[in-house]
Formats: sequence, structure tokens, C-alpha cells
Amino acid sequence: AEKNITFPEKVLQLVAATVQNNIRELEGALNKIIVFHDLKGVPPTPQSVKAILSGWGSSGNARQAITPQQLLDVASQFYNLTPQDIVSKNREKKISLPRQVIMFLMREELKMSYPAIGDELGGRDHTTAMHAYEKIFKEAEADLKLKQEIELLRQRLYVNNV
Repeated sequence: AEKNITFPEKVLQLVAATVQNNIRELEGALNKIIVFHDLKGVPPTPQSVKAILSGWGSSGNARQAITPQQLLDVASQFYNLTPQDIVSKNREKKISLPRQVIMFLMREELKMSYPAIGDELGGRDHTTAMHAYEKIFKEAEADLKLKQEIELLRQRLYVNNV
């Protein structure tokens, strides 16, 4: 209702039966379904939702299959940058914001430690990764555009690696 989107009853039942851990996971599943169908320009069906949520219960396995380099490559392409731009010392906003989003996704999706994130992105200090995570987490709550960017990145990450 918040997003002014209605789902067929069978789709809602399928989502409810598949995603049962917590409200955050439920919101993530709904966002994933919405983004996928918006990109395709088709209404959600039980079959399409089942395909999107397949393996949701074992999503930890799917997430481990994605490497930090794959995340870096997908996000670099999304932001029209090179992976070298992201790991560089450049602090321009057009590079630093995507870098912070990547740090956020490395923490959220790959469950990487802050020191590992810093190492992966040009040898940065772990406090830089902590700051980036907290900043993007807070900004995504308030900024719908940023939240949608993150969901699109997640979608591309998992669609490209299925």
C-alpha cells in the first residue's frame, strides 16, 4: 500500500509462505519483486515471483557465491565507472558515493568485515568502511532514489549470478 502497488492474492500468499524470518527480509523480497517487474514491464505472477524467490530460504548460499570482485564489477558498470576508479584515492562525489554504496553492499550482501572491505577497496582503513555503511544505511532510509539504486544493484548482482 505504501508503494501504491497491488499484488494478486496468490502472489501475496506465495511471498508470505516463502519469506518468514523478519519484516526487513519481507520488505527486501517485495522490493526485489517490484524492481524486477518494473524493469520487465510485466505484472507479477505466481510463476515469476516463485522464480525470483527460488532459493530465498537458502539465500545465504546464493550470497556466498558472489565475490567482492563481482560486486565491484556490477556496481562499477551500473555507475558508469571502472573498478580502478572505485579503488582509487579519488574523492570526487561522482566516485566516492558509488564507493560508499559498494562498501554498504559488501557489508549487507557479502557479510564482509569492515577491515576486509577496506582492503578490497584500495587498502582503506576499516573506519572508512564503517562510516560508509552507516552513512548509506541512514541516507537510503530517507532518499528513495538511493534506496532504488541499491535495490537495482542487488537485482543486477543476483540476476547476473544466477
